[in-house]
Amino acid sequence: MDDKGNTVIEPRFSFGLEFLEGRAPVVVGKKWRYVDASGEQAFPGEFGTAERFSEGRAYATVAPRKYGFIDVDGNIVVQGKYRWVAHFSEGRALVYIGSFAGFVDSVGTEVVPLKYDAGHHFSEGLAAVQKDGKWGYIDSWGNTVIPLQFEVSWAYPFRNGLASIRGLNRKDGFIDRTGAIVIEPRFEFTYGFTEGLAAVQIGARFGYIDSTGSLVIRPRFDRAYPFSGGLAAVEVRGKSGEALTGFIEPSGEFVISPRFRLGLRFHDGICWTETSETCGYIDRSGEYVWRCPWVQTNQLLRL
Repeated sequence: MDDKGNTVIEPRFSFGLEFLEGRAPVVVGKKWRYVDASGEQAFPGEFGTAERFSEGRAYATVAPRKYGFIDVDGNIVVQGKYRWVAHFSEGRALVYIGSFAGFVDSVGTEVVPLKYDAGHHFSEGLAAVQKDGKWGYIDSWGNTVIPLQFEVSWAYPFRNGLASIRGLNRKDGFIDRTGAIVIEPRFEFTYGFTEGLAAVQIGARFGYIDSTGSLVIRPRFDRAYPFSGGLAAVEVRGKSGEALTGFIEPSGEFVISPRFRLGLRFHDGICWTETSETCGYIDRSGEYVWRCPWVQTNQLLRL
């Protein structure tokens, strides 16, 4: 369907993900293939698993139980030899062979040697990597920018100039690009900053902080998610105790009342939602552009 709810490709696939870069992965029988905007197969070939395109590359199982990457014409550009891989971001993709992680470029050159124990994708020019229990950040050529000095359980990508780290006290805080801790680890959980705000958990409730660590939306939600397009999904309890999702603006006020049992982020002006009876896409006013009786999707539609 398009963003107005018009069906442009008739339902005929077992499962599918959204279009990115002119291609969408779909399941036919027990195999994945890619279709174009007309619904026709974009190029020959089937895969055991397949993902959406990012920066002209998509990862798929191009060898038995091994991941590689294809281009938008279906050509294998990175051979299938990796145990696990991630999407391309800023010209690099995180890859694993055995228990070692590194990064490849768009033609498969291992530009950052596979010598780390764990890593994250590149964001704002840096990627978090771990070695011997310590986290730090490297640039796209593998140069250490922030020394591997953080004895924390996890370090996350930079967003809006800050990155979340999870301390050994199981609390989250934020560092800046010099590696200085600018918001002390004191939150039970955090999402990265988007649109100037970060969702954080304080005790049992979620609210939002700004880049100084100051609360700008008080913790009053059972769950809160990052802002996207000026709106953020949050969960509250209904009168009968069920979790209901609605959407707030940066002031913290609801613009779409909590009435969904599932709501994801807005993408191209629409958002997937579910109730006990209905599922479909809503616009920013909360009105359906397309809906149908509820069906089990089996996987989250990750718009």
